Amino acid sequence: IWGGLGADCYVDSYNFMTRAYATSAIPMAIMVAIWCVWGLRRLYTGSGQIERRARILSQHTEASLLLSYLVLPTVVGVQFKSLRCSELEGLGVRYLRADSSIDCDSPEYDNFVGNIAWLLAIYLCIPLAYLGLLYRVSDRLHTPAGTDDDAQQKILDEAALKLQEESDPELRPLKFLYKGYRPQYWYWEVVESYRRILFMSALTAVDTPIRRGFFGASLGLIGTFAYREVAPYQRSTTNVLNIVVQYQISLTFIYASLLLNHDGTGYTGVLAGIGEETAGGIMVIANLSMWILGAYFGGTFLRKVQLQNERIQEAIAEQMAREAAHAEGQALPQVIQDFTPFAEVPEVAAIFEGLVARAESASRQVQKEIDGERKSTRRTRRAAKRLQRQKEKQQAELVLEDLPAALSSSSPITKPNTAVSAGGGTGGDAESERSLPEIARFRTEVGEAQSKLAAQTDAFCSQKGIIKTCDAVLAASGSGFEGVYLAVWNLIVLVEGSQLEVYIETVRPLKMAAEDGPGRGQA
Repeated sequence: IWGGLGADCYVDSYNFMTRAYATSAIPMAIMVAIWCVWGLRRLYTGSGQIERRARILSQHTEASLLLSYLVLPTVVGVQFKSLRCSELEGLGVRYLRADSSIDCDSPEYDNFVGNIAWLLAIYLCIPLAYLGLLYRVSDRLHTPAGTDDDAQQKILDEAALKLQEESDPELRPLKFLYKGYRPQYWYWEVVESYRRILFMSALTAVDTPIRRGFFGASLGLIGTFAYREVAPYQRSTTNVLNIVVQYQISLTFIYASLLLNHDGTGYTGVLAGIGEETAGGIMVIANLSMWILGAYFGGTFLRKVQLQNERIQEAIAEQMAREAAHAEGQALPQVIQDFTPFAEVPEVAAIFEGLVARAESASRQVQKEIDGERKSTRRTRRAAKRLQRQKEKQQAELVLEDLPAALSSSSPITKPNTAVSAGGGTGGDAESERSLPEIARFRTEVGEAQSKLAAQTDAFCSQKGIIKTCDAVLAASGSGFEGVYLAVWNLIVLVEGSQLEVYIETVRPLKMAAEDGPGRGQA
């Protein structure tokens, strides 16, 4: 960034030492800002929102780690360049190779070296901080011993880790440090970080081009052998591609060593007579050829691996289906077979059977009573409507009979005070209480059964070793259910493993929305 801005064009006092200070301090300032924001967010988060607080801490931890991961090679590279001085032959004057205006023998530069050495040490310890954070959770990232060659168990372990890393607040911010590596090589990103520092930063401290080429080629070959033997990545194609890249790096440095060998007066390497255009063209063609060959062989190998994985998953699914069918026909554990539950004791079973039969009879009686009451209510309403219509009809007839006399007389028409009798009624308000013999008998039998069941309970609990027997039955039953659930989970992972990521990506925003909504996810 500083080189692109050309800060020395705007600030007279700006030099490479200032650049080294600024490059080292800016990421630290951003880091402090990240954690200040975390403090504010935590301050405005309720103490009861434990899950939300854990998520906020996880977000800021991940942001800090990502920042350090991205700036580490660049910052360390600038720091190494600020320590690389050269001497003018015959004059005894030492100057900084990155900025010839800086005198390496000046007191100012001596003070700078002391300061930048501390900053360099801090940045070089960042991968060790990664190692410490990963080591704290390494027990959740290890592959169980002896399962590395078991294809079925390998798939199950990877699926379990995939779900755990999304639900564990300690794993979420570290996911980018171990994701993509095999579980037993959870620490490999630390090795990769120092490898990047060596190639991008430490090699710049080597004094001559031929030596830089030699050390670069040596490191490339060492990396090639290490990655070929260890194969730290989960995907085989990634391991193959990484080996190709290591060969490419080694060949590039070897080519540079043959091309550039400075003897003090000029370059006298084996290939020193090649023009710049020819040398650049050879490098471009060689690199493109390596990528084309790597893409071809990598694609072919990937196709073979995919077909092999499909065959393995189909075979495993068939095997698990056969095991499930075989397990279904197997007898229950002996401790469960020998145990007689309380409800299956003959005397208790007889009591319950009698109560069930009487309860069914009483239920039918109650339903019959309800149906009868509904019919009676409907009859009462129809009778009331008929009575009302009769009353209105009688009043109309009386008015018509008195109408001629009222017209010939000067006296006002007076309505006769006629009382209309319901005549007999329906007797709906005087219903006698219905008897419920079945319900009464059911209540009687329940009362009698209580004393019998109490006696049977005492007898059952008085058996010798009943507590140990019940504990053994519960343990055996729990193991059986665990086996069923594990079989179902394994079958889902093996058959629909690709859908787990879709499930995780779908549930995560829903969970966050629930935590931010009404109730803060308490429900």
